[in-house]
Amino acid sequence: MSQNRAAVHAERAAYWYEEMRKAGVAPDDVTFNTLISKAGSEERAAYWYEEMRKAGVAPNDVTFNTLISKAGSEERAAYWYEEMRKAGVAPDDVTGKFLTKRGFSSF
Repeated sequence: MSQNRAAVHAERAAYWYEEMRKAGVAPDDVTFNTLISKAGSEERAAYWYEEMRKAGVAPNDVTFNTLISKAGSEERAAYWYEEMRKAGVAPDDVTGKFLTKRGFSSF
């Protein structure tokens, strides 16, 4: 997908999130995982992660795997992995795949 098209998808996702809020629909993990996934940068994904926390929605393996995959550096991937552990979310095979790609030999 082109960068321009990805930006459009991210804007649409944010638009529908706001429409949900206006309609009184409570966001859930699927809502936030979609927003994190559609984010065009790690910075924007981190913004949605913080919104998720503020809304009291628990992150899951999909949340952290997506954040790790969007990490801009090995240090940032390690940060998201540590956040995953702090949240009590167990890593899975996908986590291992993303961390191995980042050069981690054990986790």
